[in-house]
Amino acid sequence: KKKFGYKGFKSREELEKAYIRLYKTEIIPEIYKNSLSATVYTQLTDIEDEINGIFTFDRVLKIPKERLIEINKEVYLAFDKKVNG
Repeated sequence: KKKFGYKGFKSREELEKAYIRLYKTEIIPEIYKNSLSATVYTQLTDIEDEINGIFTFDRVLKIPKERLIEINKEVYLAFDKKVNG
């Protein structure tokens, strides 16, 4: 069975680095530069042959929850700074 994904990573560490890099280099700067007001992760879990989730098909988190909490705090802080100065 062929698997589908927008990008493939050889390890969970590579996925984690790419996820953090995406937020730090693209999403957070867009909050400040262009008033980005929301982000949506559209596929939280892998399903059948699609492997784009941050959870596996059987709901195992691919990125350590502490890292997800950390980057989400940075996003919330950026939103708060943009809105409240």
